[in-house]
Amino acid sequence: MGNWKKYSLATQVGISALAYLLISYFLSRTQFLPFIAAYSVLFLAFWKLYSSISWKVGFLVAVGFRLLVLFSIPVLSDDYLRFLWDGRLQFEGLNPYLFTPQHIYNQFNYSSMDGWYIAMNSPNYYTVYPPFNQYLFALSGWIENERLAILALKLPLFFAEIGTLILLPKLLKTYGLSRKNTLLYALNPLVVLEICGSLHYEGIMIFFLVASLYAIRINRWIFGALLFGLAVSTKLIPLMFLPLLIREIGWRKTIAFSALVLGTLGVTFIPYLTEELIANLGSSLDLYFRSFSFNGGVYSLLNAVLPKSWNGYIGFTLLLFPISLIAYFVFGPRRSPELPRRMVLLQSVYYFFSAVVHPWYLTTVLAFNIFKPLRFVIAWSFLVGLSYFTYRGFPYLESPWIIGIEYALLLLFLAYDWGRQKT
Repeated sequence: MGNWKKYSLATQVGISALAYLLISYFLSRTQFLPFIAAYSVLFLAFWKLYSSISWKVGFLVAVGFRLLVLFSIPVLSDDYLRFLWDGRLQFEGLNPYLFTPQHIYNQFNYSSMDGWYIAMNSPNYYTVYPPFNQYLFALSGWIENERLAILALKLPLFFAEIGTLILLPKLLKTYGLSRKNTLLYALNPLVVLEICGSLHYEGIMIFFLVASLYAIRINRWIFGALLFGLAVSTKLIPLMFLPLLIREIGWRKTIAFSALVLGTLGVTFIPYLTEELIANLGSSLDLYFRSFSFNGGVYSLLNAVLPKSWNGYIGFTLLLFPISLIAYFVFGPRRSPELPRRMVLLQSVYYFFSAVVHPWYLTTVLAFNIFKPLRFVIAWSFLVGLSYFTYRGFPYLESPWIIGIEYALLLLFLAYDWGRQKT
């Protein structure tokens, strides 16, 4: 029986490894059917692995999967081209916040960047990536070989992921929970493919957030604030979590904590500070929230049925839902979920009503869902893979049917979770 279990485990790991290799090295995101087939296989193996594997073996397998995709050129996203571009600008002595790629391409002769410019999305927008990202992008700026430059960008993500997998069990222990819960994040195919595979810096942000929460749990909240500030300097999304700390450390400490977070963010901006920075960054963020939509649930439905003149207001109106949830968590009944669960619920509501829900956005939700796992979050990490149907041809075109199927199934899982909470 023991040999059969070992054989079964080796088979599951081997099948997963082949699926990761297929997606990362042999497919493009235009090949939706082979992608979703391999992605489905990965999720079936993931659930079986989680059910049958120990924490120590699971940790090694999770690291192995990340190593498999580490040396690939990202195929599910072309964002990495902007990372390489911003890194090269810094190597050339230029501030990436001051120039759009279009401006650089028209004014300067950097022939080595021609391919990046041609394939890049949004070349007429200023960069929207916060400064800690820019520091990491600069690591690739001096490397001429594109594959090596991509590896230079991926290595910090790989080591951040290892750090997250080491810290999560320690954070789980402070809540009296099993370290094996970490495997719900560590082995999830979405996390492996989108962070170490497709080079998304949510992995860095998650590491800093987990480290910050652990510091808070062991009463080192000042250090936690500095780590939280680095998380915000990587991605701005953690700012929404700051009000949730009021129930954790009180009003006074939360105000001081927030001041330290914003101070840390400000310090990381110092190398890039100019009069134009705020205006340029603000204009790109405004365009992002007003003009972009991808895989939005409620947003897509309202955008389809409401008059076109209302489209510019839908996104901001839907922000009332996460804002209301924040108010409930701060001013509502004293008996409320633990901080990680509140973070999961808040971010889930935010994305459910958001105009843009790229698959990698859900990695943060998955990281904190391990504390009291909700099935709809795990289901969403699979269902969001359907959004790659958009890239089946060019120009990219979303299918309302695919989005409808994704969110209809998600609502069924949400109803199931709701029913379990009531019983």
